[in-house]
Amino acid sequence: MVQLSRFFALLAVASVGLASAATTQRSTAVSYTVTVTGVITGIKGLDSAISAATSAPTKDTAVALGTAAVGLGNTLSAATNAVKNGGAIAQADGAAALKLLEGEESTIAAGLAKLAAAHSALLGLGIPEFKQILCAASRNIVAQTSSFIAASKTKLQASQQGEADQVGANIESGFPAVLAAYSC
Repeated sequence: MVQLSRFFALLAVASVGLASAATTQRSTAVSYTVTVTGVITGIKGLDSAISAATSAPTKDTAVALGTAAVGLGNTLSAATNAVKNGGAIAQADGAAALKLLEGEESTIAAGLAKLAAAHSALLGLGIPEFKQILCAASRNIVAQTSSFIAASKTKLQASQQGEADQVGANIESGFPAVLAAYSC
């Protein structure tokens, strides 16, 4: 059986490699709403993994959380790439996506808060690599989310910039607590 420490070491390498690949791969054009839906699905997956890890902090739930965190970073990177490589976002498509994001702001905020609050229970498992994994994954999620928001604002219609700024600010307000929790 592969040792857990080896798994985390491989996961750390994979998180860097996959994120790099996602930023260079050109994506097929898809609607912005579909892209945003994929991001939200990834966020909800991370949220579920955090809940499982904090309610029953074991090595298995820690591994699942690490995997979900790395996966979300890669999803965000691919989403940013899709937006950058696409054309201007149509008014109706942008409006639907922004409405979707606004409806999920509380979920995103709660997920970030739980990720910040979960560190004591998770780091108490005594897995040396876990702090490194969570720190790297958290930094990547923060960076990729900021990149996705920035890329989105360059492609949304001018009339939607104010709304996009507000949504972005609300999401990014949770970043400092996450980074501070894992000493990133």
